[in-house]
Amino acid sequence: MNAADKARGSSAGAPAAVSGSDTSAPGPTTSRPDTPAGLLIGVLGATGSVGLAALRELRAMGFTDLRLGGRRTAALHGVADELGGACEPFTVDADDPEALRSFARGCAVVLNCAGPTYRLV
Repeated sequence: MNAADKARGSSAGAPAAVSGSDTSAPGPTTSRPDTPAGLLIGVLGATGSVGLAALRELRAMGFTDLRLGGRRTAALHGVADELGGACEPFTVDADDPEALRSFARGCAVVLNCAGPTYRLV
């Protein structure tokens, strides 16, 4: 969803809302249904030093459903093997808008670790 869609309140093209993702803090005995394990996070530039550091931190925080984006398929599979869990290697060219849309589809969040960052908007 772009800024114009947000201003209009449109949800076209946006991923489905996560159940229970309100902004109120849970009570002491309430479990959050939107725990890290239930969210798909895409990391573009997953095989670079910044992307790999981000993935390791996400995994340490409890996120298990990760989509790994990058140009080199073999390297993506190597990172997925290292991290384990529900990692999805996804070969993507960051210069291709349609490929980026495909990569982002279904993700709750996409973290851009690809460089140079000024080229991606």
